[in-house]
Amino acid sequence: MVEEPSAGMSLEKMRTLLALLLKKISTPGRLKKLGFGSRLIDDVLKESIEASGRKCVKPDGNEISTLQKNIEILLEWTIPEEYMNYFREEKKSVPEILEELAK
Repeated sequence: MVEEPSAGMSLEKMRTLLALLLKKISTPGRLKKLGFGSRLIDDVLKESIEASGRKCVKPDGNEISTLQKNIEILLEWTIPEEYMNYFREEKKSVPEILEELAK
């Protein structure tokens, strides 16, 4: 997905929606093991990605861009392909997909 780094969403809102999504898709035990609630959500996301055997995006000086790219990795890994294809066809940005899924 190619888009503007923030797509109009603040870093704080993106982190909040990510936390809501992780609570929906993970077990309480898994979240606790990842340090959810006691660590920065960015770090929880990175550790989750790495635990899945994938490589997270390392910081590039732009927090929003890095977070958004790592969220995209999470979405690609956890969302069924047909739904991701639908989001792509609709030209949804990562923040828009995150907002929709975290509802």
